[in-house]
Amino acid sequence: MLHLYCTRTIINVVPVHVGRDTVISGEVTGSVRTMTGAIVIFSTAPASLAETIARALVERRLAACVNMTGVRSVYRWEGEICDEPEQLLIVKTTQEYGEKVLAAIRELHTYAVPEMIVLPITGGYPPYLAWIAQETGSG
Repeated sequence: MLHLYCTRTIINVVPVHVGRDTVISGEVTGSVRTMTGAIVIFSTAPASLAETIARALVERRLAACVNMTGVRSVYRWEGEICDEPEQLLIVKTTQEYGEKVLAAIRELHTYAVPEMIVLPITGGYPPYLAWIAQETGSG
């Protein structure tokens, strides 16, 4: 059993194996602790770099999951207005690993000033939050 400490709640999580998949079920049991998840949002181009960064974050157990999708960004850079296709990445991690995720992105990213925004997870489905903690080694 994995005990995940989320804001204001202890969640007892039991991994259940079903074929190749693991289904995680959770039960809220009360109490007050501090441990919350985080979402890191950043963009990059080309798509191959996005895939490299996403895979590295998951392989290093800094992220449980990274979503990638194409976007079009309009921004000002060095006095010019730019309009570029990019990949937007949404990284599911924990606050504990937020700075490590930023360091890894900085190491692998080719932009001089990459967009890296960390947002706290203030709520969510307890078994999913437990899964994030388990897959990042935070649980």
